Amino acid sequence: MIIPRSVWVGLVAVALLPSCGSVNRDEIDRDAFFVDARVRQTIDGEVDHEGTYAELGWNSVHGETNGLDYSIGRASLGFGLDGKLGEKGWIGIVGGFALLIPDFDSTTEAIESENTGGPWIAIQGGWMLTPWLEACARTDLGLYFPDVNTMFGVEAGARFHVADHTAFFVGWRYAAYEINDLDTFLSFDELELDASGLIVGLELSF
Repeated sequence: MIIPRSVWVGLVAVALLPSCGSVNRDEIDRDAFFVDARVRQTIDGEVDHEGTYAELGWNSVHGETNGLDYSIGRASLGFGLDGKLGEKGWIGIVGGFALLIPDFDSTTEAIESENTGGPWIAIQGGWMLTPWLEACARTDLGLYFPDVNTMFGVEAGARFHVADHTAFFVGWRYAAYEINDLDTFLSFDELELDASGLIVGLELSF
């Protein structure tokens, strides 16, 4: 029995369809732009980074790479502990729950993504160079379900204390994102994005 060529082509296409739904796309963007905003409420201790506190935050990255416009936001609520480091420094840890909110737009196809939530943690510290200028750094990690998305970031820069309980931040940030279960037209459903660039932020402390 001779099987027609058209049947063979059809069988091969059916066999390949499952693999088409698990394609990974790697992207690098060295011109990303980050925005960060935090509101800290002291629970026990002092406002100037000593004691326990609650933190409500928003962090987002925006950029474009190879025809892919992206915006990934993170809304977070956490609790932290800061302690003095010498006379002018401090170090702390904060963690809690965060919601990852990705948004993608491509020139070639529609891309749909879902919001995911999960735990996050950050380690941070600073050193007062003058009464109004502070060098600071922060690294953070998040794991988001049910798609098991991940985010790792590190940033460093300067904080300008322009008024009581108010500080502006300018620096550089690198973040690695892994976004799974994207809905595209037989293109890719996993995105690994390495983004780095300028970050600006605002922190209010009470």
